[in-house]
Amino acid sequence: MLDDRFWTKVKKAAPDECWEWQANKNNKGYGLFRPGGSAPKKLAHRLSYEHAYGPIPSGMIVLHRCDNPACVNPSHLLPGTHRDNMLDKAIKERHGPQSILTARQVISLLRDY
Repeated sequence: MLDDRFWTKVKKAAPDECWEWQANKNNKGYGLFRPGGSAPKKLAHRLSYEHAYGPIPSGMIVLHRCDNPACVNPSHLLPGTHRDNMLDKAIKERHGPQSILTARQVISLLRDY
């Protein structure tokens, strides 16, 4: 269970809005939290998901419906595969300028795969 120490690092908003992680983040903007003692840091959104829904299913990652890496609102988090994440990225055209494939090409390749 997450304690008050975790939630004091979150800027909560309305239930349907992003709840922003205000503390330590990694270089990709994901919140980092040390559950206690000398335990290694863990991704805050994963801890929030587990607190709300239980263990992350085997082979899955935790995706953000809101596309906001700092968000820890459990209603914005869902389990999925890396492939799901890449397909979502292509559909929403969140690929960076270094991309040489269009979203349509990525979707076609993923479907064929």
